[in-house]
Amino acid sequence: KGKISCGILKNDKLTNVKDIISSNNHYSYPFIFSYEKKYYLVPENYQSNRLEIYVSINFPYKWKLYSTAFKGSFIADPTILFYNNDLWLFINKSSEPFNDLSSELYIYKISDLKFNKITSHKNNPVIINSKTARSAGNIFQKDGKLYRPSQSNIRSIYGHSLNISEITKLSCDHYEEKLVKTIKPNFYKNIIATHHLTLSDNFYIIDGCFDYYK
Repeated sequence: KGKISCGILKNDKLTNVKDIISSNNHYSYPFIFSYEKKYYLVPENYQSNRLEIYVSINFPYKWKLYSTAFKGSFIADPTILFYNNDLWLFINKSSEPFNDLSSELYIYKISDLKFNKITSHKNNPVIINSKTARSAGNIFQKDGKLYRPSQSNIRSIYGHSLNISEITKLSCDHYEEKLVKTIKPNFYKNIIATHHLTLSDNFYIIDGCFDYYK
């Protein structure tokens, strides 16, 4: 079971670590973004069988539930994108009874963060492929192009490696992306998997899963 915690990173040291979202259910993937002068957090909380958005009332340590959607759905790694004056929601969910959350990517256009109107992409799920479907961090712009990190769940290892794909078409009728880079778990000793990448203020944050038995 995971929980969401926050600390202050300064001079390569993490201090003042406090839990900010915790319950009997699993919480992870703390997708945080700024929208209309407020900070929001969208966690993965698949055990709650719904999507939840939190708003900060005293950043970064105090949050409250702001809205919910997709009640009864098994959802992973929700990612919000504000692009060309539209709000987009990328989620991974399962359309079969085995609750596989790594093989299908769904896209929705949303009217606001209260989910007053949700428009499903015409081709949902837009990706059916365990090598590229599952989100792995914030969608970011660089040099005028839009990029989506995704997990590559291969070799029977969850989150084995990372993809960075350029989104070349995004509308309610069309979605296309092309792979531009693969990040393998070979950049540090004894890493066997890497499944998350975030770009923030021109620096990258990447994770690693260690095999301490090697």
